[in-house]
Amino acid sequence: PDINHSSYEFSRAHKNIRTGLMVVSGMTPKAYAEISRVRKGGDFHNLLDLCRRTDVRLTPNSLISNLIKMGACDSLGLKRAQMLAIMDEEGDAIRRTLSGSDGLEPPKMEELPQQEIIRHEIAAAGYCISVDQLLLYKDLIRQCRALTPYDIASKHVDKEVHVAGFLDHVEHESPLIEDGEQVLLDMEGRVVAMPKKASRLY
Repeated sequence: PDINHSSYEFSRAHKNIRTGLMVVSGMTPKAYAEISRVRKGGDFHNLLDLCRRTDVRLTPNSLISNLIKMGACDSLGLKRAQMLAIMDEEGDAIRRTLSGSDGLEPPKMEELPQQEIIRHEIAAAGYCISVDQLLLYKDLIRQCRALTPYDIASKHVDKEVHVAGFLDHVEHESPLIEDGEQVLLDMEGRVVAMPKKASRLY
């Protein structure tokens, strides 16, 4: 998502899909309406601009922090670590001061470790968006000689394979289940059949 370009819901951006701000925890329709209203006067230039131009009653500091955690403010020129530190240390004072110098001095610090970025994104939206979490387990997946959901192809149909991935949904009843002895696993949009007896282990 992007604070200057995302709609409330998911939207098309050229050949891609832009994540809507609705995924961010605390983003209500009224909060988005406030952001959208203010954006009509021009894009947000930096974090200070975002904090001062929006109504704290509709976009509280906790929401601004979640927008930062989810990456929606990455285009504002600072690292997520810096923006979160500013909100934690000076957020209340910034929101009370509606005018003044734009010369806020950001703290000098390294960006958050990847694991912490992932943790923040999951906390702010329920899932990770900036990195494929399977990459964190690539060595283990290779050792297990398993496929990722993205590796599954037509040549694997009716074959017994090992798949490593994140399970989105288990379907026990479906027209695709022929003999009633299988369940279907939705693994990030790829459907994998598993014997019903084996599924009881999970």
